[in-house]
Amino acid sequence: MKKITAIVVAMLLIVISLCTTLTGCKGETTDMKTLMYRLGLTEYESLEKYEADAERLITREEVFDYAVRISGLVMETAGLSEKELKYDLVYYADSDEISEKYKRNVSIAAKKRLTDDGNADNLFPTASASGKDVKFTFAAALGFKPEENGENSFFKGVKLPSSLKSALKKETVSAADFLEICGYVLNGKFQSGEAVADKLVYQKVITEKAAYGNGLAGNLFAKRLSVKIEKLTATKVDGINNCLTAISICEDANEYISYAASYIGKAAKSAISKANKQIKRLESECETFFGKALPETPTVKQTAVTVGDKVAVASKITSSEFTAVKTDTEITLKNGFYTIVFGIENGITLKSFYNAETASEMLTEDSAGSLVKVEIGNQTFTEKEMKLIEASAAENGMKATLSIEEFNLLVKISVTGDSSEKLVFSLEIENGGSGDVELIPTFPNFKALKVAPTASESYYLYPKNGGVISNKNIKFSAHNDALYGAGVTFPVMSFYSENGGGIYMIPLYQFTTAKFLYFQKTGDTADMSISYYERKIKQGESFKAADVEVGIHAGDWYNALTAYKNYLSTWYEPIVIDTLDGTVTLETAYSTMPSVPLRILSGAQPSKKVLSLFKEADALYGGYEIFHWFDWWNNLGDYNFSTTYGGVSEVRNIANIAHDNGKLMSLYTESVLANDTSEIVIATNKDVYRRDKNGNLHCNLYYDVTCIDYMLWQDHYVDRLTNIAKQVPVDMIYMDQFGNHNDLCCYVEGHNHSDAYSGLEGQTELAIRLRKEYDKIREGIAYGGEYPVTDYISQYVNYVFTYNCCKWYINTTGKRITPGIDLYTFLFPNVMLYSLNLYPGGEAVLESNADLICSFFNGAGRNNLVNESENYALIRKCSEILLANDDCFRSNNKTPLLNTDKEGFMVNKFVNEEDTKTVYTFLNRSGEKVEGIVLPKAEGDCLYYDLWNNRPLNPVETENGVYLDVTVLNNDTGAVAVIVK
Repeated sequence: MKKITAIVVAMLLIVISLCTTLTGCKGETTDMKTLMYRLGLTEYESLEKYEADAERLITREEVFDYAVRISGLVMETAGLSEKELKYDLVYYADSDEISEKYKRNVSIAAKKRLTDDGNADNLFPTASASGKDVKFTFAAALGFKPEENGENSFFKGVKLPSSLKSALKKETVSAADFLEICGYVLNGKFQSGEAVADKLVYQKVITEKAAYGNGLAGNLFAKRLSVKIEKLTATKVDGINNCLTAISICEDANEYISYAASYIGKAAKSAISKANKQIKRLESECETFFGKALPETPTVKQTAVTVGDKVAVASKITSSEFTAVKTDTEITLKNGFYTIVFGIENGITLKSFYNAETASEMLTEDSAGSLVKVEIGNQTFTEKEMKLIEASAAENGMKATLSIEEFNLLVKISVTGDSSEKLVFSLEIENGGSGDVELIPTFPNFKALKVAPTASESYYLYPKNGGVISNKNIKFSAHNDALYGAGVTFPVMSFYSENGGGIYMIPLYQFTTAKFLYFQKTGDTADMSISYYERKIKQGESFKAADVEVGIHAGDWYNALTAYKNYLSTWYEPIVIDTLDGTVTLETAYSTMPSVPLRILSGAQPSKKVLSLFKEADALYGGYEIFHWFDWWNNLGDYNFSTTYGGVSEVRNIANIAHDNGKLMSLYTESVLANDTSEIVIATNKDVYRRDKNGNLHCNLYYDVTCIDYMLWQDHYVDRLTNIAKQVPVDMIYMDQFGNHNDLCCYVEGHNHSDAYSGLEGQTELAIRLRKEYDKIREGIAYGGEYPVTDYISQYVNYVFTYNCCKWYINTTGKRITPGIDLYTFLFPNVMLYSLNLYPGGEAVLESNADLICSFFNGAGRNNLVNESENYALIRKCSEILLANDDCFRSNNKTPLLNTDKEGFMVNKFVNEEDTKTVYTFLNRSGEKVEGIVLPKAEGDCLYYDLWNNRPLNPVETENGVYLDVTVLNNDTGAVAVIVK
């Protein structure tokens, strides 16, 4: 328990540091000169530039800008249309008489700075502001009606020292004086008694940490801390899960307390006192819990399952010098890992592909035509039907030029290598004819490869959805089930021997072009190739396919996955935000959706229902961390705030209630659909829709499928998404169907597709654009979509809804069984997964417990649905364990499918970044219960706990590892924690 105490001490030191940095009384800070800068409310890049600019005169435009910013009017004015803005700005020009719309007009001037159409002469935005201008502007922005009470109504809510009162009597105001006045405004009150800083926090203009650390928003701090106190008070340490939860919420509460300066008011101090009392209680209970005697030493069962670490198997190759040798009849590429022979005597053929890891020839008698394929219309050309123009060998490999004479096409291939296990296959097709050619290229095109003597020893890894690892016969072919961008999100496939060793294939660095990872296993052989959609190559132009890494690997699928992770490390740079930390459950709320029976936010004022919804969920299954509102909008594609539910103010209200109760707020949008009545559809005469080869729409009902590649749709959608974030303090914005490549073609010429099957390129552009636009608005806005996105896009999104653990969705083996593994979460830990564990159940969509167990096994969160058996104890248990061990499940140190000596018994491993805690999750598909588990012995003195059954374990050391008295029933899951003392 020393770790917990150390955390508490560290947090208290932060509090003490803050309290000694800032001193004051009666809610006022003594350092107003830097308050605005510290809050991030100025435009200055550094404190030095801020101080150096002190004597500059402030302009009227800046007064408007700051008035909007620090009075919390930002979101109120964000939704105004250009027409409204221009009209009201002209109206403001009547400066002799203060209008009723003055409050809004000053906001408008700052927000849009519209000075066209002669307005600059009326507004004079760059003119120096007088003290009278400052008082009038702030009085209006703060709601004090200066037209009724005069300019000095400003002083009703803001107390200034005499020096600043004198400054406001002058014809000009310096930047230093003005920004100091702004600081006092932040400490002022509305007539209603609402603190200005509270409003800034609600609208996310400043962070809670910045507000509290500067002695502001004390009542809000107390209000939100009280929610944490409720959690602290309700927590009783009667088992390992509650103990870990107690540690987690104590850390959260201590961090929150550390934000607060010492002078933020009685309410805050009272709340801190109550919180500290509960923290001390929980610390004591945790100390007692960890000090309890262990249960009796268990008897080691001989039938226990032994678990071994999963590591990439070292190659047995000791020499790997690369050579490329050409004779009159052959070109041979060779190193210690492989020997590949191309016949060049009569055309070109792949004659041999020897795998030194398996010590076997991979080509078989059925491997003819196993190099390149081009389909044109109903004709198919492999290397056998192409004419060899030239072939050469160089220091790094071979090159060959082939021709398809009938269409005047040059097919250029190269295969390069070095001393490593990798080869790179490259293809370029050049159109030298007199017209355009539409073709489907495939390269490499390996056929009937063999890596093991029998079918049962011949396994594969295929990256469909969460990953398929099997030895069953299977076929993944065009279109959607083999398409990079539609379930194939981490493009590596491997064919290997059960006894170790095989071949893998990874297309490289071509992230926005759709491609098919074709794979078919038949008996003891497999076909592997990379193919593309039909594409037009214009006269004189060429098509360059993705380079493809083909590697010989030792071991099993894990070595192939390691090769892919090594490739990822050469370019993958995720944008990581902490908004979703500590979240495992997302609740979707519906208001009018006809197909969903539980419309829990229906009615004219849905905000009145929100608190009861939170409490019901807390009581039923432990609650959720994210509140996701589906139908807040009134037109598919436009996403205007529905007046049926009170418009934007009601959406803001619900977001504020969610934040007050420690929850995140998420809003729904649809990335590829729009109504025919949508503004952009009408404005473009349906040009934003996708059309097939015959010019037909795909749905042609009341809505249709937009082309996400088309800039007019993308611009419109980005505008709507960013406007949502400007007008509502959302934490998350969801894009339905984003992540699904959507197997619908688009042949509209003006959309400028790289191929007719649009989506992947547009999704990539959209993801990058949104990250940039959201960051301009404020930090930490999370966004994601319905499906796991491709590896490249996953750098930019923060979460996805996933079906990878859903038996209803995946049918890759001929049976509708829940898959075991979701490799996606192990490859891209920066992307939070919320599983949809669903299947149709009459009029309802139900959550399958078997899928929920699979999601838990993979450390994924859940998108809350009606539970099929109403087993809320199961839901609570899964959520509690995931939340209490968030440090492990969200870390970068995760290993899927450790080695076990019992077929069908699977184990995943999650280690926190500090390497002080490891969680093992279990999934038993063996057909019988497992009694006893032997884990690898951990370094150091450790404590062992059965998380699933909430009890301490007494470890017994054996020659194979540490025996634990754990039972996992068939088709059930479990979890064990190993904690360094």
